[in-house]
Amino acid sequence: MLIPNIKSYKLINCLIIVLLVYIFTVGITKVTSNMQVKTVDKPLIIWENQVCNIKAEQCHINLDSSKLSLAFTPKLLTYKHPINIELRVPVANYEKVTAEFIGKAMSMGLFPFKLKPINVIGTEQLFSGVGHIVFCTIDPKMKWMLRLRITSDTKVDQLDIDLDY
Repeated sequence: MLIPNIKSYKLINCLIIVLLVYIFTVGITKVTSNMQVKTVDKPLIIWENQVCNIKAEQCHINLDSSKLSLAFTPKLLTYKHPINIELRVPVANYEKVTAEFIGKAMSMGLFPFKLKPINVIGTEQLFSGVGHIVFCTIDPKMKWMLRLRITSDTKVDQLDIDLDY
């Protein structure tokens, strides 16, 4: 009776593994060669304890040496009705601005929306967008926060703004 050589099985298994890795690597390279992948590692700077009264004409927020202003239309937060937001920031290289309404006492899910650049007014860039509070709340005293993410070419500023209304 012939007893198979254990070394030959190890060699065959190793060759099969190398062949599979090669096939898998070549296949992945072909798939990703048509895709543009942008890897960006930017520092995230979180600004907390900001407060904005949405009934005011504008609310102003100071970030280091920068001053931002927010305006809301209408001047109340209502379920399923559009809420227009205008953000004025100093002119800079901003790639993207997103916003989302967040229930402070109860997570309502994440529904971010974009604020699009509108125009430059003097030394300020105007961004505008429309958001919604997508869930009704039983408590009319529900506390809401607006989270803004302002992405520049060097960093991401995240502003967590408590909304008074």
